[in-house]
Amino acid sequence: KGTLLFLSNLMKKRVDFVYDIETLISCYCMVAIDVLSDKERIFVIHEKRNDIDKLLQFFDETEENGGWFVGFNTISFDAQVNQFIIDNRVEFTKLSGEVLANKIYEKSQELINKTHMEEFSYYDEKGLSIRQLDLFRVLGFQNPNKRTSLKWVEYAMDFDIQEMPIHHSTMITTNEEITTVTSYCKNDVLATKRLMTLCKKEIGLRKDITDKYGINCYNYSDTKMGSELLLDLYCKRTGRKKWEVKKISTKRGNIALKDVVFPYIKFESEEFNILLDKINSTIVGEEKGDFKLSHFFKNNKLEYGKGGIHFSIHPGIYISYEEWLIIDCDVNSLYPSIAVVNQMYPAHLGKEFYEVYKEDIVDVRLAEKAKGKLGNKAIIEGFKQASNSSFGNSNNKFSWLFDRLYTYKTTINGELLITMLIEKLMLGLPDSILLQA
Repeated sequence: KGTLLFLSNLMKKRVDFVYDIETLISCYCMVAIDVLSDKERIFVIHEKRNDIDKLLQFFDETEENGGWFVGFNTISFDAQVNQFIIDNRVEFTKLSGEVLANKIYEKSQELINKTHMEEFSYYDEKGLSIRQLDLFRVLGFQNPNKRTSLKWVEYAMDFDIQEMPIHHSTMITTNEEITTVTSYCKNDVLATKRLMTLCKKEIGLRKDITDKYGINCYNYSDTKMGSELLLDLYCKRTGRKKWEVKKISTKRGNIALKDVVFPYIKFESEEFNILLDKINSTIVGEEKGDFKLSHFFKNNKLEYGKGGIHFSIHPGIYISYEEWLIIDCDVNSLYPSIAVVNQMYPAHLGKEFYEVYKEDIVDVRLAEKAKGKLGNKAIIEGFKQASNSSFGNSNNKFSWLFDRLYTYKTTINGELLITMLIEKLMLGLPDSILLQA
């Protein structure tokens, strides 16, 4: 309850309900559970039971009280279906439960097909009557590389996983079947509520950023939150309009890596100088994976690509003891450090971007972090995401930060700098063994 009270207090207006809906060809069901009291609200639209008036009244009360709906992938689906019901309330209150359930089902299937093809939504977040906290988006699960279903989340939480025993195209004819649908829906709501309590830190950070900088980022992934914060600070520094900056980027064709490698990248050994010559003579295009090099150093096969360096010794158990120590050498904030030290910026944003990045993001975060427990968490964590987002989005053709030269200056030099570190350690400690890189 303490965590739930914390989550409620995070929103200046109370987080009211965790919810989920089910849309079958002859039955609509919504289960909503009050965050604090655990009181259940169940609504069904079916031939045998038509709760449309109660459902609309519930929507109205939640909106009037400034309430929130918390769910999993709700902005793209559940909230869309519910908004469709709200916007057609005059017509829908006149229909029978059977006809109305079928209309809702048709709209839900249309929405599902559109979403799969185009990541399409009828209503953007601002167009929804009831504010949403979508944990699917908070955790970045809309990213194709991280896409995760609620069932996988339930598995990860060691939660009771239930499969819907009735296919959505099956006609519901009995009260027992209605109970089966509502029970399944309730289980997903309880799982979502459990997930919400585990996202205390993520939700709190988004509240802090929203309050401090006026950026409504409750439903942003870490990357998007960082990108929007960086954009906000950049536009404040330069006086440029956000919508104008979002339209520009730097598009490039093939890139010669000799134009990427920093002049101070130097090696002592013949093996790594050969590697450097190979990289300097390489031209990369836009295709992923078109740059791969394997290179040996002291019988260690190191793999190089556009994204970084990879090496791992043969599988086994390696243990520190009196004669052998296992030492892990890590570089703090490697990518942001590379950008700051080398005064990097996407070409279309000019040197002002570097100044904002260093002075308004990195320096401010480090100063706040140095305060220890007294440091502002919104700055420490939010600015961390902002500093990291510049690299990630520099390779995203839909981002205002897009400039592949910036990407490769980060990754190629990053792996070469790590290689310099490997060389210094292994030449300085000639009996050492490389375990991983």
